[in-house]
Amino acid sequence: MRGTNGAGAVRHMAQRLGHWFRTHDEGAATAEFAVVLPAVVVMLALLLYTARACVVQLECQDVAAAVARQLVALDGDVAAARASAGAGVHVAVAGEANRYVVTTTCRVVSDPLHVIPGSVRGNAVGVKQDGQA
Repeated sequence: MRGTNGAGAVRHMAQRLGHWFRTHDEGAATAEFAVVLPAVVVMLALLLYTARACVVQLECQDVAAAVARQLVALDGDVAAARASAGAGVHVAVAGEANRYVVTTTCRVVSDPLHVIPGSVRGNAVGVKQDGQA
């Protein structure tokens, strides 16, 4: 008799349960993929936005250095130096006794979560030579 042996009944239930889990596990990989995929997409998007912000930071620094060189070469012509910076770049110039301090601000396309800053800055100093005024 099957019902009189408790260990046999438990073993039989365990075998049936194991068979059920083996035959009804088709959607587990799909469910795990559906949970992991959005996290991977968000991380990839943040990586791309961060890379873009780094590139804009380098470009902004290069523009600041170019404007500082222009100020030294053009003997302090701020309007011409600002024109060389290009559109979309805010240029601030502070002239001191023998040098020009240039600060540029460049806009960055911000990510949807606003983790990346909306703008970056570049700084440069142009020093006048001894023969210049």
